[in-house]
Amino acid sequence: MAGLLWGLSALFASPLPACRRPLAPVIESRLGTPDLAPAHWGVVIQDLASGETLYQRNGDQLFTPASSLKLLVASAALRRLGADFRWQTPVYLRGAPPLLEELILDAQGDPTLTTAQLGDLAQTLRQRGVTAIGTLTLTDAAPPQRRHPESWEWGDLAYGYAPAVNQAILNGNQGTLTLTPETLGQPLKLEVSDPLALGTVSLSNQTRVAPEPRPLELTGVWGTSQWILTGSLPPEAEPARLTFAVPDPGAYFLAALARELNRRGIRVGEERLVQDFSPPSRPGFTLTSPPLRDIVARINQDSDNLYAEALGRLLQRRALPLGPGAADLGLKDYSGLSRQNLLSPRFLTNLLREMAQTPAASVFRDSLALMGERGTLRRRLLNTPVAGKFWGKTGALTGTVSLAGYWEIQPRRTLAVAILVNNSRLGAGDLRRAIDELLLEILDQCQG
Repeated sequence: MAGLLWGLSALFASPLPACRRPLAPVIESRLGTPDLAPAHWGVVIQDLASGETLYQRNGDQLFTPASSLKLLVASAALRRLGADFRWQTPVYLRGAPPLLEELILDAQGDPTLTTAQLGDLAQTLRQRGVTAIGTLTLTDAAPPQRRHPESWEWGDLAYGYAPAVNQAILNGNQGTLTLTPETLGQPLKLEVSDPLALGTVSLSNQTRVAPEPRPLELTGVWGTSQWILTGSLPPEAEPARLTFAVPDPGAYFLAALARELNRRGIRVGEERLVQDFSPPSRPGFTLTSPPLRDIVARINQDSDNLYAEALGRLLQRRALPLGPGAADLGLKDYSGLSRQNLLSPRFLTNLLREMAQTPAASVFRDSLALMGERGTLRRRLLNTPVAGKFWGKTGALTGTVSLAGYWEIQPRRTLAVAILVNNSRLGAGDLRRAIDELLLEILDQCQG
């Protein structure tokens, strides 16, 4: 009900103009500066209540949205599944303690499962008298060739922000490398958060402790199971951390489950990874995810690519549409990591307006990053009038930056805003600063 009330408050807001002065002169002047003009800019600013377009520039042209695309899967999931939806991962048992003939964990694509939950499952089994399991079976229905969207770039795939997307997901299909400088001229000391996560990958540590730092980079060698780690840190530097994508997530999940069982005194015989099976009966246990409201917040505030992809694939498996107009977009993934996605700024503002009129409106808005306070916007426009008033989703790829969300420009007066920039020579930090400065100039026009 709270979400519906928020939506209705927007619909019945004051009829006074949202901005006292025209926005076009100040926006056109800003985007016409020598550093910004060469890029392709798309801007749509609409009054949330009336739908009046206060300003638009290339509003119906197509842009690569980067992670602002996540608004689409987050809003669709809230509408189709509900904010209280939870993934359910069944665990089936054949036989009885102390010797189970088989334990079957039927993975359902839950992106929130962790080693700690597997440890709790193992501990519960041990407390119920289980001391051995003849066959440990894990199902992973996603075939290896579909673990990554085809349009993701090869250079991204070793990193934790571009993990494989399968059914048996553990620890976000990511691990962490910690690199510590010790002796000048020698490789950085390398520690792996969980050695099982690397699987059969051979990691060549070609880093160095050197006076001049160089970016730490992880590169996969095409056609092999070798990764090369390069870069340098000065001797006085603090340890650096780099997340990597688990190369074989199903095998990692199975090995980690067997390890947790063994650690609690449960001997495991055969280990099997299969794509499907016939459930023997009702589950003996069920692993349950947090509610969807929390998962959507992780997607929108932290811009978690795996969570977005897992949620999008769940909607696809259940034949649940993403929403009006989405079928015509030709989307290549659900997270926005693909450089081949295309949508218009007006599509995003229309989506924001539609969500503001649904029962999920408050949950959706509260899932977003908040300017100057939380998520990917927490360090932007601190101590300005925009802080705490702009709920949004950010995005960034090389030459591409985006921002879309709700802006409470005045009491009971909210704008739907989408700003997308493509094909820029500037770095992401410079483009973000340009957008933030533009917001302050717009605010001056509306409140001055």
